[in-house]
Amino acid sequence: MRGTGRTTKQIKEAPKDAIYVCDNRMESEYCKKLARINNRQDITFVSKYYVESDRLKGLNRFIVIDHATCLDSRSYDYIRIINSRFK
Repeated sequence: MRGTGRTTKQIKEAPKDAIYVCDNRMESEYCKKLARINNRQDITFVSKYYVESDRLKGLNRFIVIDHATCLDSRSYDYIRIINSRFK
């Protein structure tokens, strides 16, 4: 369901240099387009497979999960731990 503005809002409100997790590569391209439109070239976009493969270990950046992306519970827990460093 596109056109509700939820992804745009998440991109606009993401902290500087955040990692933004999208469901898949096609969604990443859509999100990148929204980021360009909203002047947010500082955000790095990754697919959920990037997160689920443990590639986030050691990163020191806030992680935003797109509202339409579903991850496994282990990934949500790990992201919660990473993001708790920034509060």
